Amino acid sequence: MKEGYVMTMTSQIAKDTPAARRFRLITPLVVLLALAALIMAPGLIGALGHDHGARAPDVVTLTPDEPEG
Repeated sequence: MKEGYVMTMTSQIAKDTPAARRFRLITPLVVLLALAALIMAPGLIGALGHDHGARAPDVVTLTPDEPEG
């Protein structure tokens, strides 16, 4: 590298290889998809153990249905 020569970011991007350009385009999309997966993961994990078509469990009451006396 020459003394006093500064390579700007624009000139560096202009000299990128096609693979580097693809990487620059794909990386933000991969990051967004990863963040979306992290946001949705708790809901998806929580839904795994639930049977959405099942009947609600019976409630056990500790008090009698009719008052005594």
